[in-house]
Amino acid sequence: MVWFFNNPAKEDSVKRAMGALKAMGYDKKVKVLKHDPTIPSEAAGQLGIETGAVVQSLPYMIGGQPIIAFIAGDHKCKPIELPRCLNLKGSAEPMTEDGVKQATGFAMRGVAPVAVTGTDILMAIDVSLKRFDTIYVPAGHPQCYFGTTVKELNRMTQGIISYAIAEPA
Repeated sequence: MVWFFNNPAKEDSVKRAMGALKAMGYDKKVKVLKHDPTIPSEAAGQLGIETGAVVQSLPYMIGGQPIIAFIAGDHKCKPIELPRCLNLKGSAEPMTEDGVKQATGFAMRGVAPVAVTGTDILMAIDVSLKRFDTIYVPAGHPQCYFGTTVKELNRMTQGIISYAIAEPA
């Protein structure tokens, strides 16, 4: 019997994200999970790390402005705080799957911090991620992650690091 395995790391979205990282001077390796995780603890189990070190990339719209909140896997986002954190007016509404694809070029749960197709996407980073020496961020596909630091994530995204946007789950 022949088994066909579709390697998510070969997807165009992952290649685009990793190419952007390389162009920025970061030599990151993609870690491919065997199964598509639906919650951060599943990704953490497959990566062999603490749940909090898995970064959730959560896309929202605030007054027509797309934003991405990078939240620790053991925390939940506080959408009510996002507009103030990013100096925007309006309420933060989760994007639809189609909205995410259109605004970022990535699939839901796989939004990378770089190579987003929209040029005006603002980003916010949960300060609680600083607890970890290495964090694992989506690399353009829900099964693909790369390791980095909060400092590097901040440099990559020009995001705002905030105490207010997340709380323990």
